[in-house]
Amino acid sequence: MLPDEEIVCELTRLVWRTMLGLDASDRAEPAEGDELTTSVDISGAWVGTVSITCSPALAKHLAATMLACPQDDATAADVRDVIAELTNVVGGNMKGVLPGPSKLSIPRVERGSAPSATGKGSRHWFDCDGQAFSVSVFETSEQQGR
Repeated sequence: MLPDEEIVCELTRLVWRTMLGLDASDRAEPAEGDELTTSVDISGAWVGTVSITCSPALAKHLAATMLACPQDDATAADVRDVIAELTNVVGGNMKGVLPGPSKLSIPRVERGSAPSATGKGSRHWFDCDGQAFSVSVFETSEQQGR
């Protein structure tokens, strides 16, 4: 059972509002260019991955916003920590609407786009301050036969 797209979108918007004070609105077209992807795995009654993909520039903007500092003061470590924490919170909220019991992995931060999915799921694009980001939720192939 996958969460429906509206739940994914509402949880994402809620995290952006509460943690950053920013809006995440729907975006029709995907981003292009360099990307940073952070993922968390959910394992248990449901097995899958929740990923956030954005440009390094948006990740730096989000870090500066969350840390209440100028963008030039947000270090590479700050950027990784903030985007990982956002993914952890979105993934944790997603875990709460999926069948349990389950566990959430430690976030992984990688350069590049979200890995190709081997299961069923969705990727939804958002706009935050004129920059695109996506949230993907995919059930892994291990679960498809159940």
